[in-house]
Amino acid sequence: MSRRKGFTLVELLVVIGIIAILIGILLVALSRARAASNRVACLSNIRQLGTAVLQYCQDNGGWFPTCGLHEEAGFWVPYPEDWVHWQPNRRLADSAIARYLIRGEDAAPLKKLLTCPSDSVEGHREWPGQTPGQGPYLYSYAMNEAVGINQHPYPTRHPGYLKKLTAWRAGYKKIMLVEGSVPETTGAAWNINGALPLRHGTTKGKGNLRNTSPGNTIGNNVSAFFMDGHAEGINEDQACTEEQDLASAP
Repeated sequence: MSRRKGFTLVELLVVIGIIAILIGILLVALSRARAASNRVACLSNIRQLGTAVLQYCQDNGGWFPTCGLHEEAGFWVPYPEDWVHWQPNRRLADSAIARYLIRGEDAAPLKKLLTCPSDSVEGHREWPGQTPGQGPYLYSYAMNEAVGINQHPYPTRHPGYLKKLTAWRAGYKKIMLVEGSVPETTGAAWNINGALPLRHGTTKGKGNLRNTSPGNTIGNNVSAFFMDGHAEGINEDQACTEEQDLASAP
């Protein structure tokens, strides 16, 4: 009686199919795990940056550093107090918050903190109309411009442009730092009309100042640091509201 040897073609194809399915499931699981790890790292980054801003406020009479908008003739200019000196003709180590995050002249740790692991900064583009030579903002996080705008001329200490930390009511829901708008960047600043990135996921919006129509796809799980010192993931509906522009809003 002859004994069967090896696999038939059908059996071999079935085995290959099963292996392919298992590999597919594994790749999806790895991708989700990587995305979750990146979100955790991103949230940690913004928490450390935000804590440094609070330390700056403590050492400077409660005043925030300025938000670091791109330079544009007649509107905004670089301030020494900009929270991050991001332009190619400025040193990152001279940023207002650098002394709280790095030692000496090595700005590499700060550069790493300023970059979300899920952000492809090479795809960032400069804001149309900005003064030539600055290039795009090549970092991931931006400051709410309502806390301190670098208005032209320097220095503009008008209450409408610069505020103290103590001026902000309901700090638990007021954004200080957030992952900034892309691909066009407005320097190191963000405002309530700026879209939030989609890199951590999306959801259907209910309507906000920027995206007024319910049902539009908006960014979700976007890292944000709040005036009261906590960090969490938010969506665009939570960010693009008038209260984020008004220190006195309850």
